[in-house]
This record gives sequence, C-alpha cells and structure tokens, in this order.
Amino acid sequence: VFVVLQVAGSTAFLTLALIFGGHFVSQWRVDPGFDAGHLAILELDPAQHGYDAARGRDLTDRLLAALQQTPGVRAAAMTDRVSFFVGGPNVSRVAPDGRDCAAEDCPRAGSYVADERFFEAMGIPLVAGRVYRAADPADRDSVVISQTAARTLWPNASAVGRTFRIE
Repeated sequence: VFVVLQVAGSTAFLTLALIFGGHFVSQWRVDPGFDAGHLAILELDPAQHGYDAARGRDLTDRLLAALQQTPGVRAAAMTDRVSFFVGGPNVSRVAPDGRDCAAEDCPRAGSYVADERFFEAMGIPLVAGRVYRAADPADRDSVVISQTAARTLWPNASAVGRTFRIE
C-alpha cells in the first residue's frame, strides 16, 4: 500500500511539475510590450534609509543623472513600480467621460507613476497622441494609457483627448 501511494503521489507531483513547467516556458514567448532584452532594474526606496521626501527626490535625481552619463545606457527612468512587480499595480475603478460608477459597473485598471523617460527606457513605442513631457504645462493633467485600456474605455473611438476619473 505504501509503495502504491508513493508511486501515485510521485506521478501526481511529476504531472503537476510538467504542467507548471509548460506554463512557465509558454510565458517566455509572450510579448510583454516592452524591450526586455536590454533592461536593468534597480529598486530603491530612500525612505527605508531615513531620507525624507525632499532628500529622497534629490538622491533619485542625482542617481538618474549619473545613470544617464554611464556609457552604454540609452535611457534611465523612475517609476513607483515596474511591470510584473510582485504585488501588482494600484487597481482602481475608472469612470470614463464622467460616467457614474455607482449607477453602472466601471472597468478596473492598474495605475503607475512614471517619469517622462520611462517609455524611452522601456522601449515602449507611442501608438497615438504625443509624447508626455513633465515640463509642458499642457501635460499637467495628462496621462498615458495602454491600448487595452483605450479599447476597454472607448471601444469605438480614439482615446486621445478623452477624460476619465479614477475612483
């Protein structure tokens, strides 16, 4: 009985390992939407090292400037979290064009905060609209959304120039 249970258990675990291994290998074939081949990620939380907000911003600004001057670095950028981060994005309901989410179901979307060099550093091409520039007053209330979000919020229209509210 023990041998039969051990063989059955081993067979079940081997089958599960093969299934998980197959899914793992198939994920390597998925296009993540950015250039992962030439990407290095540095995680830094100045607050964990006793920096206040002003000193933390100064540290990250100096670090970005130094990285931009490093030979071989095409672009360096800051974001509050990276794609595929364990823990995921901040997920909120999104109300397009003044829709009332209390009266109807609104889609949910993840949000990230990133500087203007993020898309260049990640190798993410612009599909519609224009490049976001933090110094441009016209971009003060602008956001960048994914193609999936644009199709979900405005299925038969362009997302450029549209508005939404994060609840």
